[in-house]
Amino acid sequence: FYRDNVVNKMRRHAIIPPRAVTVAQREEDEVDNTEDVMMGDVDGEDAKQEEPEVEEIDMTTHYTKTIIDQAHLCPLPMASNPIYWKYDHPMRLYPIPDAVIAGDSVDQYENRYLECDVLNPGSFPVDYSFAVYRPVYVNEDNNEVTGKVELSRID
Repeated sequence: FYRDNVVNKMRRHAIIPPRAVTVAQREEDEVDNTEDVMMGDVDGEDAKQEEPEVEEIDMTTHYTKTIIDQAHLCPLPMASNPIYWKYDHPMRLYPIPDAVIAGDSVDQYENRYLECDVLNPGSFPVDYSFAVYRPVYVNEDNNEVTGKVELSRID
């Protein structure tokens, strides 16, 4: 369980909004680059000048991917979030855990990335929201064992 306002800090420090290139476009670009190198066009003068199709991704998805890829709960620069190095080792995420519960002050979210569930239960005193996490859940359709997150709200 980690409680800090990291998602909003990441949003504040983002120079451009996080974007994701579609997989089909990325594979097509790799094939084009390989063909250009084989044909002798290394500098890419004859390459297509089209912008790849991009889609904006949610900041919570960006936060999930960033903390898992960097293996640290607070992936911000030192100027915005100083680190006390003597006590930094509990903030590291190596090996990748099964679940990370972030107590951010944003709405509820649940993301799964590299077999790790990252969730925010929400703010119970504000909107009576909470999360139920089941680390072992057996899917009866295909007998797959996974984790399961249920985001709930009391009305």
